[in-house]
Amino acid sequence: MKTPILAQVESIASETIEITTPILLISMLSAVVFGAVDALNFLFVEDSLTSVLRSSHVFPKGTVPLAVGGLSTAISVLISVYIRQALRSYSDLLESPYIDATGVIIGTLLIILLVKLYTNLFPTVFHRKVETA
Repeated sequence: MKTPILAQVESIASETIEITTPILLISMLSAVVFGAVDALNFLFVEDSLTSVLRSSHVFPKGTVPLAVGGLSTAISVLISVYIRQALRSYSDLLESPYIDATGVIIGTLLIILLVKLYTNLFPTVFHRKVETA
């Protein structure tokens, strides 16, 4: 029995390529890589870019986080396009918002887990206090 999401993915992809497990996994890998790159980019760029943009006095109060998020995502999209093109040289990829959204969530959660493990192993590495939920 097919789930509604799988049926939707198949209807989107059935026009162009046949869905197989390797194609589905490679497509998911592409989305997970984007999520991980986006999370890492935001994690490492956020502090320095926020201080630079605040000191420039170009952005109105409260819009610096929007600018940082937008720039971080734009850089991540550029990087992920190259990764996606490299993966396309090995296999077809499914284009589905469900695969992309799921992959981004998995990639982000993976980076959160890795940061949590890293900060537990090396608590003095980060100069700032790591916020925990």
